[in-house]
Amino acid sequence: MNPYKPNKKVLITAALPYANGLLHVGHIAGAYLPSDIFARFLKLNSVDVKFICGSDDYGVAILLTAEKENKSPKEVAAYYNKLQQKAFEGLNIKFDIYGSIGV
Repeated sequence: MNPYKPNKKVLITAALPYANGLLHVGHIAGAYLPSDIFARFLKLNSVDVKFICGSDDYGVAILLTAEKENKSPKEVAAYYNKLQQKAFEGLNIKFDIYGSIGV
């Protein structure tokens, strides 16, 4: 019995990384690689999948990094958001939609 029938619609989300630093292997192995593999598996089985993610540009982590780097929270979030997206691209992790809440 295959619960993943063609033409079924599935939404997959991954944890929103804080845009306050670089991604590390724990982020990738724990949240993004498993969900990317699952999305690809479903797509190979003709399931209508949307895989979404985005960066979390608010919170204490952003404020602390901004203070440490002597930048505004908006500058920090924009900088690390861009680096995180490049990391995902370099690892061939492909979201159908990637956004940010904030910047």
